[in-house]
Amino acid sequence: MKAIVIFAHPDVDNSSIGNKIIRDELKNVEGLEVRELYKLYPDFKIDVQAEQDALRTADLIVLQFPFFWYSTPALLKEWIDVVLTYGFAFGSTGKALRGKELLLSFTIGGAAESYRPEGYNTYPIDEFIKPLEQTANLCEMTFLQDYVYTHGMANIPGLEYPREATIKLAKDHAERLLTLLKAKMANQDFKPEKPEKESPVYFIARVDTKDFDTYMQEYGLPVAGQLIGRGVEIMSAAATVDLQVKEGEWPDCWNVLFKFPSQDAFDQFWSSEAYAPFKKLRREKLSNGGHVLIMPAFNPDMLG
Repeated sequence: MKAIVIFAHPDVDNSSIGNKIIRDELKNVEGLEVRELYKLYPDFKIDVQAEQDALRTADLIVLQFPFFWYSTPALLKEWIDVVLTYGFAFGSTGKALRGKELLLSFTIGGAAESYRPEGYNTYPIDEFIKPLEQTANLCEMTFLQDYVYTHGMANIPGLEYPREATIKLAKDHAERLLTLLKAKMANQDFKPEKPEKESPVYFIARVDTKDFDTYMQEYGLPVAGQLIGRGVEIMSAAATVDLQVKEGEWPDCWNVLFKFPSQDAFDQFWSSEAYAPFKKLRREKLSNGGHVLIMPAFNPDMLG
């Protein structure tokens, strides 16, 4: 089986640690063609014939991209619009893709917990990729349900991210993708193992800041980048003046509530080299102390 990868990232060499690692791993696979759309067509003028010819030779087509605004990068959408045309990909005479397989591989900035009804992204990932699944259906392709994706691969200008965590996420993603790809290319049956679901934990902190603006600039924003990069959901962050205290007294402080995917995820963050200097800065320079605790998520089994 021959496979090709349609790779779409606007600036992979300068602004993406994760997608660069995934791309480089893909390029190391013998016999696998990787077509980098933004390098082939920086002016968005796609050579439709060349792309259609490439698709004709493939049995498996992989779309590799970062998840932008619940969809694909602009050039990949343009590629779909102009390459998968009537008479080629669909319609009474458009049978060039019939029987081929389509596999999605994409990176997501938001935490897994945010893609659920109570999360800030509301819907599960499956709902957002329905247009691509239906594209495969219309082209009479087989849409592979075991698509590969990874959360916590954010890239927000001005926020620092833990490089070692991003590298690990990207290498894990590449390993899962390549295991599936190599099995497919060798015509071997392969079913990815589904990871066991981990229980999230909540991080609750009250910090007595010395100067709030300095605290946010030197600690809050850089650490927020690290948290997002590790798939942590920032659920709330507010000063006491913004809280509604219903009973008792609450000290004048900065209050935060984060949701970590698991206890291991918190432990790795808390002891990481990337966070160490910020933790020291917070304790020794930016605050007068405070309270930090970890609370496990509620387990219904506790009710018997």
